[in-house]
Amino acid sequence: MHTINKIPPNPSEEDLQPIIAFRKRFFAQAHPNDAPPNFESWRTTIEQGYKNRRGFAFYTILADGQVIANIRHVEREPAKLTITIDYDKEQENTALHQVLCKHLKEWKKNAPTIIIESRTDFMASVLEACDFQKGNQAVFTSLQLADLNPEMLDEWTQDLPANLTCSFMGKPNEKECAEIAEIMTFLLNDMEREDKSLDYNVTREDFSKMIQNIYDAGNTAQHLVLRNEQGKLIGKSVVIYNLEHSKVGFQKMTGTLPEYRRKGLAKFLKAKIYKYLLEHVPELETIKTDYFADNYRISTLNAQMGFKEDYKVQQWYFKN
Repeated sequence: MHTINKIPPNPSEEDLQPIIAFRKRFFAQAHPNDAPPNFESWRTTIEQGYKNRRGFAFYTILADGQVIANIRHVEREPAKLTITIDYDKEQENTALHQVLCKHLKEWKKNAPTIIIESRTDFMASVLEACDFQKGNQAVFTSLQLADLNPEMLDEWTQDLPANLTCSFMGKPNEKECAEIAEIMTFLLNDMEREDKSLDYNVTREDFSKMIQNIYDAGNTAQHLVLRNEQGKLIGKSVVIYNLEHSKVGFQKMTGTLPEYRRKGLAKFLKAKIYKYLLEHVPELETIKTDYFADNYRISTLNAQMGFKEDYKVQQWYFKN
């Protein structure tokens, strides 16, 4: 018997312990070569999600009382609900399909656009039966900072054009949030990806909330930004980490405007951040990043730096 259970905003120990037990099994399956994080942080993840993230909800799927999957809802943009499904690969069966299909049909009624993210295609028949379309695939990769070549980092960061300036910022102010939201929206819509059925619109309010969520969860974020001689933001990258929970950091959204491409600036951004981490955050051991499978430019750059593929996530979407 499979049932779905919505976890409350302040989970009790009775709620939390089966979730942690599942996360440990799931982590061992999904990240067999990684050191485990602090699983107790899932209480904070759930509490902060309900408190700060629009449209957030956290569900578990149980089979005979044991958690075999968790589902997270979050409205990353207005009227666009993203659902992430993590599941125990040893529990894939028809009953799991049926309970997911039932609830997907219900959730479809409440959002103009729904995006499903899952690590494999095992749910393809379920999603197709619920009228979801197959979208893009994201590749998740990792790099051990100890494996970086210092000479390469020096080479990639020594030739910033004289008309450009770079700077790090921790918590951007409102003006900076508006600038970063604007370039993020452009980069997300412009990047190479097979399916462009979905568009992106990151507002200043969205980005400000995103930054607040990062800090409320006890994380640190360092944004590296490039500006031209007029002071316009023309490139960016960011690294996020929480040394209390893990020695793993996440680099996201590295890119420049089209007129500044093929000048080595993406290399500069990534290498500059890694040099910063090696100097200022020596406790950090691993960097993870992700990109759409068809984004060959960033795929090639990541391979040059030594990133190795960990897993892929398939995206499906439904538009009312």
